[in-house]
Amino acid sequence: MFTAVLLIVYLASLAAGRAGVRPSWKIIEPVVMALILTISYWASTEVVLGRLVGILASSAASALIVTVVTYALGFIWKGGAHGQGRGWKPSDLRYALALAAGYLAGLIAKIRIPFNLAVQYELLILIMLVGMKVGGELRPDLIRSA
Repeated sequence: MFTAVLLIVYLASLAAGRAGVRPSWKIIEPVVMALILTISYWASTEVVLGRLVGILASSAASALIVTVVTYALGFIWKGGAHGQGRGWKPSDLRYALALAAGYLAGLIAKIRIPFNLAVQYELLILIMLVGMKVGGELRPDLIRSA
C-alpha cells in the first residue's frame, strides 16, 4: 500500500515540477539529513553494536560494487573518461556526521518513537520534493540523448 502511495505522490510531483513548482536543493537537503538522522537513530536502538561492523562491511562492499559497475558501464557507453567529477569536498562529511549523530543520540537517549511512521513521512516528503525537481528538469531531448 505504501509503495502505491509513494508512486502516486512521485507521479503527481513530476507533474507539479513540469508545471513550474521546483524546490531548491537547499530545501531537499534538510529532508535527506532528517532521514539519515532518523534511520541511524532507529538503527542504534535496534542493532546490536557487535553486528554493526558486519553491517557496515557489507554496506561498504555493496557500495563499492555498485560504484565499480556504474563507472565501468559509463566508461563503456561513453567510450572513455571525458569529464572531470567534482571530486570530494569536506562538506560531504555532513552525511557521515548526520549518521554518527543519529546513532549516538539513539545510544544515549533510548527514546522509542514509531520509526516506521517517521521514516514513511520523511520518504513521502523526499519523494515529493525530488519528483518536483526532476519533473522541472526532465525534457524530451534529455530522454532521447540518454
